[in-house]
Amino acid sequence: MWSIDIVCSDPECEWQAEVLLDELEEAELLVCECGHCAVVRAVARFDAVYLSVDGATAGARALALSAEPA
Repeated sequence: MWSIDIVCSDPECEWQAEVLLDELEEAELLVCECGHCAVVRAVARFDAVYLSVDGATAGARALALSAEPA
């Protein structure tokens, strides 16, 4: 996954945004709300991590870790 910081190519426009994209090539399709092209200012790649908020699962995992020999 990619985090893209973009701004408008029109110097008089103050529009800016941060978007999350699955593919970096999708950045070529981004346009400003005023219709001008979006310019990429910064790019960062990261892997999304999804955590469980189920308390029972977290508690069972903590119990299992505490039972493991050091």
